[in-house]
Amino acid sequence: MSLDRVGGRYSDPAPQEEEPKKKRKQEEQAERPKPRTVELPRREPVAEAPISVSIDTSQPPERRMEGQPEQSVEPKKARKISLSKKRDDAVDEGRLGTWADTGYHASDAEAHRDVRYKGASPVGRIIGVFMAQMKLFAKSKWMFVMMFAAVLIPVVMTLLPSDLLDMLMSQCGISTKYVGMILCFIPLMVSFFTAVLCGTQMPNEFKDRTAYMSIPLPVSRIEFYIGKYLAGFVLCLGVFLMAFGFAVLMGMMEYDEFFSDMISRALVYTVVAIFAYSATAYCIGTFMRRGSALVPLMLMFVILPAVFLYLGLKFEIDWVFNMPCFLPDAILASLGSPMTVSLLGMFSMVGGGSYFDDMGLMVLIGVAWGVLFLVIGALKMNRREM
Repeated sequence: MSLDRVGGRYSDPAPQEEEPKKKRKQEEQAERPKPRTVELPRREPVAEAPISVSIDTSQPPERRMEGQPEQSVEPKKARKISLSKKRDDAVDEGRLGTWADTGYHASDAEAHRDVRYKGASPVGRIIGVFMAQMKLFAKSKWMFVMMFAAVLIPVVMTLLPSDLLDMLMSQCGISTKYVGMILCFIPLMVSFFTAVLCGTQMPNEFKDRTAYMSIPLPVSRIEFYIGKYLAGFVLCLGVFLMAFGFAVLMGMMEYDEFFSDMISRALVYTVVAIFAYSATAYCIGTFMRRGSALVPLMLMFVILPAVFLYLGLKFEIDWVFNMPCFLPDAILASLGSPMTVSLLGMFSMVGGGSYFDDMGLMVLIGVAWGVLFLVIGALKMNRREM
């Protein structure tokens, strides 16, 4: 920057240096070799001979050149389809809107007109959901755990020390009591496995987003709900019947005489107990966003037995012992076994007494309990927001 003495301002010397740069660029461009141009000779146009064409006006409109042989050309006739006439014919013959209207001809066997296609019935759709859930159970680890536990319950008795086993055998006296002592853990097992399989089944459907792929299918929510429940109920029932069968088999190895009436009564209690426990766990699962087996397990194994036991002993109400939470204890009591892993079993061993006299009332209450909880769960499922 330099100070201009006349105006008293600073002036920038940069514009003075731009002129030599422009001169240098012009000199460099002048020194560069120019591109070589080649001139090609021009081609002179060739004169073409004129062409004369004579037209005979006496000929038909098809113009012909002079000197050409006469040719007859017939114009092609366009195929005309009268849609109105075709429609009128179809209306007259009564075949408007059918395959005959389109000109397609085929027999009934070729066109499959004699085949009627119908959707599956509600029972068929429920069976379809049931089979799909059973396939999922076959891939689940809990199915193998339950089967192993069913086999392990009778085997545990064989692993006991010989002195303890002889003492238990002497207390049994009869074969059914021996079977009941083998199945002493059945109250805990029924509560645990029904809570795991049925209590977490519906929440996992929405958690894993598999329910959103099943609901748009031609299956109603009630059919979907019933099919899923039947799968869990059948699996739990099969596992406990297998455990019952193993226990009876071990009893037959030790005793020669069996009481069929006591065995059949215990089997009826087993079916009703699994139905009531699984329906309760399944209903609770419909109200939960995340599957948890702890809530139905604590409810059926601890909370409800404690409440009804307190009411029955405090106010001397005998009918409370017919509630479904005591059904597993009724299984062992019907076999004559004094041992049971439950609150009522521990109290009866200390205080003594029998609380299961009316089998019909207990079965009726258990079935009504299960149906009530299934209806409540179905109403919740039908109103659940997707």
